[in-house]
Amino acid sequence: CLENKYYLGNEIHFTYVAKKNRRRAFSLQQYMRLVRYMRTNEYLNKGKHKNDYLIRRSRQQFRAYVLFITNIGLRIGEARKVKWRDVDFSELVKDGVTKKYIRVSVSSNTKTGSREAIGRYTAYRALERLRASRQDNIGDDDLVFCKKDGSAIQQMQDIFNAVIREADTEFDTDGNKYAVYCLRHTF
Repeated sequence: CLENKYYLGNEIHFTYVAKKNRRRAFSLQQYMRLVRYMRTNEYLNKGKHKNDYLIRRSRQQFRAYVLFITNIGLRIGEARKVKWRDVDFSELVKDGVTKKYIRVSVSSNTKTGSREAIGRYTAYRALERLRASRQDNIGDDDLVFCKKDGSAIQQMQDIFNAVIREADTEFDTDGNKYAVYCLRHTF
């Protein structure tokens, strides 16, 4: 425009500044270390009383949460609002082979509006195990990830920080601390 005299002002220069606080994904090695740790009795029996029901419930739920988020890719706010009626445990039989996957309907009051997310078998199994482990009565209108009284969990950052510290997966390769949202980026 300047050369063709369509624009008579000063030349405009653009510079791109990359975000410094970009959330990273877990490396495969770190993710596997985290998952292996969450499968141990040491993980489940934390706390000063050991084998405490509420701590065990919280940690079983958190393990399911990690496996679910990293294998379906929902945003943290979306996962917080998922109810059991939104979850469809699906199977597809093709050439005699059964493949299990999970479909989750995400409500319209989220960043991208209503949508359907399809997750891998690991997300399917995580919620299947979570539902089986619950001693409380579960209804279709109950939240998947909730406190014992059924109310929503506002944030998982505290347990996330504790678990990644215990599993020695607290920092990425640049020395930045992981945040819960990094689970979505791992997906």
